[in-house]
Amino acid sequence: MVFAARDMTDLQQCTSASLRNGFFNGLLLIDSRGKALDIDGAVKVRAVGRFFGFDSFLNRHIEVKLTVAGPEREVDAEQVRRLVLAAFDGPQEWRSADDFDELVGLVNGAKTISEIASAVMDVKR
Repeated sequence: MVFAARDMTDLQQCTSASLRNGFFNGLLLIDSRGKALDIDGAVKVRAVGRFFGFDSFLNRHIEVKLTVAGPEREVDAEQVRRLVLAAFDGPQEWRSADDFDELVGLVNGAKTISEIASAVMDVKR
């Protein structure tokens, strides 16, 4: 799967169910400069928000601390492009996006990791 986080808050907040279901297990985290980290999980830090983190659907929102599995390494835009395009065939149903063909074109035409991330963040789903 592919997710673009705008900042560390986006990355370090989730629901208890996401953490319990292993959302962070095996995550490859790549920043816009091409620095990549393998993440092998996360641990709960605290509840986030009013009502001890619970929303009206009884989902609990939490802050997590990521656990890193290995040393930082470098990736380039071509490697990221291949990963993103491969993920489009995964369980996220990217093909159902109204502008899927445009998204693929933007990813293929991107020269930088930042441009690839921007394309993914801007998709209309």
